[in-house]
Amino acid sequence: MKSKIKISKLYPNDKTSIDKIADWYFSEWNTPIKKTIKRLSNQPSYDTIFQAILTIDGELVATGRLCNNVNIYNKLPELKQFKPWIALLLYSA
Repeated sequence: MKSKIKISKLYPNDKTSIDKIADWYFSEWNTPIKKTIKRLSNQPSYDTIFQAILTIDGELVATGRLCNNVNIYNKLPELKQFKPWIALLLYSA
């Protein structure tokens, strides 16, 4: 049986997906959960232009966004001249 793959926009009121993504960001990069929830609940914004999610058979497995601000600027500020960025996170449950 073929899996059903779906890519869709993440809406600011999709609390279940936002909470799961916030856990991923914390696990991968130690990004504070509240910071991620606030950012994704208030998009679109200057920071997050567009956030997408990928599901397989209804299970959230990845997220990606088009954004103007990324954490790498904290270490390499000279990269601020390049915008927008595509940020992608794949996560296996």
